[in-house]
Amino acid sequence: MAPMDNNTKQLYDALVNAIVSAHMQRGNLTQDEMYCLLSLLDLAMLGKDDHGFIQVLREWQACVSDPEVDEIIKATLLNIDFKKPASVQSNLETIRDLIRYNKKLRDSGSSD
Repeated sequence: MAPMDNNTKQLYDALVNAIVSAHMQRGNLTQDEMYCLLSLLDLAMLGKDDHGFIQVLREWQACVSDPEVDEIIKATLLNIDFKKPASVQSNLETIRDLIRYNKKLRDSGSSD
């Protein structure tokens, strides 16, 4: 892992503090949500291989999703064991499939 410059370290620390505070002080996040966000932050900021996660999350947020599909994607994210590459890869594929399914739902609903 490459060392962080001072600005990146400050940003990383601020984001960690915001995530932990949202869970511990404000109760806006569950413990699982907090750990998931911290793991994603590590992927994004510490130069780890994100396995395409950031792009998949961008795709998910860019589309208008069915609420049920959103809940399934969220549950899938929360159940990833980021320490196990097989878990990351498997769940990433599941999320990609759900995004594709959601797009099909949206496209078939707009043609009615």
